[in-house]
Amino acid sequence: MEIIACPKCGSRKILQENQKEDVLKEYTTQDVCMDCGYKGTPIIFDDIEKYKDFLETLKKETKGD
Repeated sequence: MEIIACPKCGSRKILQENQKEDVLKEYTTQDVCMDCGYKGTPIIFDDIEKYKDFLETLKKETKGD
């Protein structure tokens, strides 16, 4: 099972936003986190345990701030 998550907050609410490129007159997509607004490449985990470990690391990092 593939899990897609935001590298900034860990949310799984990732959507693709369409953007129009004026120079090429083409549409491109960009991944956007619906919880924190991060725009960029999400992290892809291949199992739930790795995702849970990542969330624990995020919690520890935010407590240190």
